[in-house]
Amino acid sequence: EVVSIPVKQVPKVQVSKIQLSSTDVFLGQDVNVMANINNTGKATLYNVNVAFSDKSGVFCDNEIYLGNVLAGASGAVDVYLSTQATGEGTINMLVTYEDESGNSFSYTDSTSAFVNEKTVGPIDDPMYPAEPVKQGLSATWIVAIVIVLLIVGLIVFLSDRKKKKAR
Repeated sequence: EVVSIPVKQVPKVQVSKIQLSSTDVFLGQDVNVMANINNTGKATLYNVNVAFSDKSGVFCDNEIYLGNVLAGASGAVDVYLSTQATGEGTINMLVTYEDESGNSFSYTDSTSAFVNEKTVGPIDDPMYPAEPVKQGLSATWIVAIVIVLLIVGLIVFLSDRKKKKAR
């Protein structure tokens, strides 16, 4: 007789910490959010999906579908989140995946970032007075004038020399 015993592999996933492209985030700017999903088990992960959300409303929500991640392989998460308000926002990452039987699993992580108001110009500080605007000739104009004067001087010198030889 033939006896078959079904063997199920428990999915093992290791997710790296969330990394932001910049710690200085300004309103209206996109921030790049990155993470890696490593399949450390012996079974394929199916329908891997990563969703980012922020309940405070500072960052816009976004989602990325990675598909299947083979055993021993990695999936790279690389998304841009837009900013829509100033203040501190908490970026929540929800990773969902399935095993070969269709059972769902999830992993969550979060990080926070502060979004500043974008400054338009230099900050006025009474301790450091603004530099006065320099007016006058630029270095390019000075060099051009010197070259023109040298050419005129050379022409005058050569014409005088020809006149002396002619005499």
